[in-house]
Amino acid sequence: QTKYVLSRALRMGLKPVLVLNKCDKPDAWGRIETGEVENELFETFHSLGADDHQMDYVTVYASGKAGWATTDLALAHQYSSGQNAPDKQ
Repeated sequence: QTKYVLSRALRMGLKPVLVLNKCDKPDAWGRIETGEVENELFETFHSLGADDHQMDYVTVYASGKAGWATTDLALAHQYSSGQNAPDKQ
């Protein structure tokens, strides 16, 4: 479903905003820091025909369960480890 929706958006010329949810999971940061996630995303976008403009997407790091989201990688890492995480409203 995600690839289908993404492919439709790319064909329409839209520039996606990527949300990486569940960044609070124990194995998430290993995959993010090694570049594994970025490589998978690049391959997916490329295979769906994204142009250079669309490949320059914004990444939002998030935890729906913990109630936070940010585009700041360092802050996301902090939040995921429980340091200075915002209070859920």
